[in-house]
Amino acid sequence: MYDGKVVDLRNSFAPGTYKEDSKGNFVLVRYQVNGETIYVQYNHLNKVSVTKGQLVKAGAIIGLSGTTGNVDEETTPHVHIEVYTINNGVWKMLNPMDYITTKFDANYNAITNSNCN
Repeated sequence: MYDGKVVDLRNSFAPGTYKEDSKGNFVLVRYQVNGETIYVQYNHLNKVSVTKGQLVKAGAIIGLSGTTGNVDEETTPHVHIEVYTINNGVWKMLNPMDYITTKFDANYNAITNSNCN
């Protein structure tokens, strides 16, 4: 989503591996956005393509969408995105839509014009 640093990851699940209450394979990236430090966790990946400590650029491939963790066999492969901030050791979940820079229309097509709100 932005330029950042990989601060944690898990890549031990084979694609399709179910585990209750698990996010499966994931990548956690720390970003600076408008002077705020945020953490974005990309969950349920079938493959992780980065290493811990790696610097990543916006748009870089960090993994492949998938079906690991608490995803059943009927669910389409996807990436579950969670956005957090941390204050005094307490993690607070934020609305991912406030940080996703690509917006979509009602038919799930990316909106490419500069007038997107």
